[in-house]
Amino acid sequence: MTTDGGGWMMVFKVSSGVAGNANTLWNGAALNDDDLTLLDTAKADKHYVSRYVSTTWNQGGVTLSEVRAHTYVNQVLGKYFKFDGSGSNKTNWFTSAKLTMSSYLDVKSGPWNYFAIAGDNANGRNWFISRNYGGCGNDAGWLIVDTTADPCTWESGAGAPLRILYSGANTYSNWNTANQIVKGDVFAVFVR
Repeated sequence: MTTDGGGWMMVFKVSSGVAGNANTLWNGAALNDDDLTLLDTAKADKHYVSRYVSTTWNQGGVTLSEVRAHTYVNQVLGKYFKFDGSGSNKTNWFTSAKLTMSSYLDVKSGPWNYFAIAGDNANGRNWFISRNYGGCGNDAGWLIVDTTADPCTWESGAGAPLRILYSGANTYSNWNTANQIVKGDVFAVFVR
């Protein structure tokens, strides 16, 4: 990836509508690691997890400096989150404390009820940056990579799992505000 000065390596890519739990995929073994056709931002019919995530993340003399998480629609960057990767492991980099830059004006200051890869895993809400719950009609946030269970219609009405949903505004959005919520094609993670 050439964004932000280049030198980025894709280590994770999930596509909407392809079955799978994004938290389980991230924390599992490499998947389709040898399929070079998946190393782009196009929606695919299978997910990609590099062996780098489980075997090399800040281990064995390899030091990460930065991590980026991106959403894409039709191969066009939707929103991004940039994190400090130094001293991190494969799960603790995706936190508000490590966030250094984003497409969103308000995500750095929160508040959040979830900001984690596992997110609200009991409800299938992974890679979840959520501002608040308040009953389904009041739920609001920035990003979710969603699978089942679906306690709210803002999830179940958004297509087959796996679903990539994010606020299309420059701030968080109520998940029920259809004209502000974008259904992403791809969610990807890059490191350098």
